[in-house]
This record gives sequence, structure tokens and C-alpha cells, in this order.
Amino acid sequence: MDEWLDELTCATRERPRHADGLCLLGDALASAGRAAEARAAYERALEINPSYRDAAIGLAFALGECVDFSAGFTAFRRLFPIAAHDPLAPFALGVYCLRGGWVATGIEQLERAAGLAPRLPFVALHLAAARAATGDDDEAERWLERTRQATRALGAEPPEPLRAELPDGFAAPGLIAVRIARARERLRAGHETSARAALDAAWRQFPGHWRLLLELGRLAAADGRRDDALRSLRAAATVSDDCHEAQVETALIHTEAGELAEALPHLEAAVAQRPTFPDYRFQLGTLLADLGRLDEAASELGLALALEPDYGQAAVALAEVQARLGAGDDALRTLLAGRWRDWPETFGLHAELLAGEGRWDEALGYVERVLAWDAADPAALELQLRLLARCGT
Repeated sequence: MDEWLDELTCATRERPRHADGLCLLGDALASAGRAAEARAAYERALEINPSYRDAAIGLAFALGECVDFSAGFTAFRRLFPIAAHDPLAPFALGVYCLRGGWVATGIEQLERAAGLAPRLPFVALHLAAARAATGDDDEAERWLERTRQATRALGAEPPEPLRAELPDGFAAPGLIAVRIARARERLRAGHETSARAALDAAWRQFPGHWRLLLELGRLAAADGRRDDALRSLRAAATVSDDCHEAQVETALIHTEAGELAEALPHLEAAVAQRPTFPDYRFQLGTLLADLGRLDEAASELGLALALEPDYGQAAVALAEVQARLGAGDDALRTLLAGRWRDWPETFGLHAELLAGEGRWDEALGYVERVLAWDAADPAALELQLRLLARCGT
């Protein structure tokens, strides 16, 4: 856990304006019992995105741990104006109250969440557990049945056996992000069995949670099960209108199949949900370029570069679009403006631009710099032949 926390901390230093990374760091610190540090991470995430619901919820739980229960409860009051109709706000408050022993208020808030979003199975399961804890078995069974129905409505199966209990008790909602992130780490390390076991355990606590549906969609896509992947990702986006990752993953599936027009609205939705995330701007910009919408592509890539000035891939992509628009001087300025000036991609595009101006010898010099990186680069070899023919060599 400590090593993983160190990795997350380093990642937030590398991308200090990435609110999602800071929120995950907060969730991880909170699950490790380091509430004061978690509080700081959540506060930094909220400085970047003041309407970030998950960070606001995490902050309330962290304040409850490192200050007192009333401090966390007060923090929830600040959450509701930014999530007035969001079922996750009363759900989180309900869990918080149940943890603090305010059972009646906790159940009331969970029921409010269920009323706002009957499609969320994990809310129904938490209500079943809360009712069972008070000895109301009939109500517990009613909410268990709601859990079954809501889960199957998403095209998934409820946990088996389904009981009116929670493996982790009334845990902070951020726990699921930690569980999934750790499962990803295990997958990357080749431990597929333990990763899937971790996801199964999370499903027993949070059935039908969009984060889990997202992860199941990713796994299905990796296994080549396109229909299953799209179904899970669609379900994730259905139960959470803030699930930007589901939009990006769906766009990726369509893009890999050559369905660029189908991918576009999903990337546009992701950018709308995370307008300060440069990677999404970059992906949208490159897709627009592939669709021939060059002015829009240049705008998105420029925004990606403005959000992250060292984003070399965005700079090279922007220069390519500028060149296609006939703005060769702008393209050259973009290519020479940062650390990417010595990349082989930059040398190759620089050579193309010079060749377009009839500056054959200078262009040939840049091609040779590309080939110094990769002597078998097919595009560079093809351009070299053209330039040699022009130069009469």
C-alpha cells in the first residue's frame, strides 16, 4: 500500500492540475487511515474543480475522521448546492450518518437517494443492510428485491448469495475507487485471478456502481468482447452522468473499429464533463483532425497545450493540423516552441514543411535526423527518396 501511495503522490506532482488524480490520492490515503493527508488532497482537487462531487464527499468523510463528526456533517451542507439533484450526495450523507450512529437520518437520506435514482442497485443494498441492522426484516427483504431488479435492469447479475449485509460495513464511498485502482495494478502485474476476485468483492459491496461497470467494460474490451464491453459502458454512463471514463472507453472501441463519427459524441461528452483534462482535449482534437474538421481540431489541440504547456504530443498534432490548414509558419513555430523540438516526429514534419517550400536540401537534413533515430522509418525513407530525386542526387 505504501509503495502505491508513493506512486500516486508522484503522479500528482507530475500532473498537479489533474483533479481526478488528487481525488484518487485522497481516497487511497483515507483508506490507509491517513485522514489529515486525505483532507489536503481533496481540498487541492476542489481548488481545481470546485464542483467535483467525489472530492467534496471525500473531504466530508476526511473531516469527520480528522476533526469531528460535526465538521464532516457541515461539509455536506456545502456539497448539496453543487449536487442538488445528484443521488450520490444523499447516499454519501446517509452512509456518513449511519457510520456516526444517526440511524434514522441515515436511512432517510438513503431513501432520498433511492427516490432520486431507483436504478442504482448499491443504494438499495445499503438500505437493505440498514433496515436489517434495525431488525426490520420485511423492509430489508423489500430492498433486497429492489437490488436484484435494478441490477438486472443494467444487464448484470446481482451478487450471489445476496444478503442484507455489506462486506465492508458502511464504508466511505471512495473505497470503491481504491478497490478498482488496486485491481488494475494487479492486472498490470499479470495477476488476473486476484484482480477479478477484488472486483467481485467490490461488486458485493457496490453492485451496479458505475465504476465497476466501467471496469467490467474495460475488461470485456480487452478480451475482445465488444458487445459486452459496450453494454457495460453504456450502463455506467446511464447510472452516472459524470462517468467521463465510460465515454472515453466507448469512443476508443468505436475508433479502433474505424467508426469515427460514432466515437465523436462520446469524446465531446467526456470533454464537457472534464474540460480541464488535457488528454481528453488531445483525443478530441486528433479525432476531429481525422474527420477533416481542421479548424475545430486546431482549437481543441491548442486548448490541450494551454492546459499542459509541456504536452509534446499535442504540440506535434497541432503543428500537423496547422500544416494541413496551410499555416506552415504557425506549424514551424509550434514545432520549435518546446522540448519536442528534438523529437523525430518534429524532424519529420519539419522536413515535410521545408519540402513544401521547395527547400530540398534543408528538408533532406531533417530527414537524415529522423533516420538517425530509426534507420527503417518508412515515411522518412519514402521522403528521402523523393528529396534525393528533387536534388538530382
